[in-house]
Amino acid sequence: MSASSIDPPDDTSGWQVAVWTMEFVRSDPLEAEFRQRITDALRQVSGVTRAEEQDREQWFVTGRPSGKALVEAAARVVDDLADRTRTYIQRLEDSDI
Repeated sequence: MSASSIDPPDDTSGWQVAVWTMEFVRSDPLEAEFRQRITDALRQVSGVTRAEEQDREQWFVTGRPSGKALVEAAARVVDDLADRTRTYIQRLEDSDI
């Protein structure tokens, strides 16, 4: 997980938050819940004016939040869903056998 400050060419500065766990979560209902909860958590961080999913594992956040606060918000969601994510991944591994 990471948060990187970026300045896109259109001068809309912000943060790009990467949640690498999402690389492995690719089916509902877990995927939809994960995505929504990450978006909601980022929007609740103090100083955030907008948070939108940018790509499969990335969210773009504008405003004046700290990178640390963004990572902590996303990490709480990952932690909350850790048991379900482990079960999901284990099922994927078992089905490949």
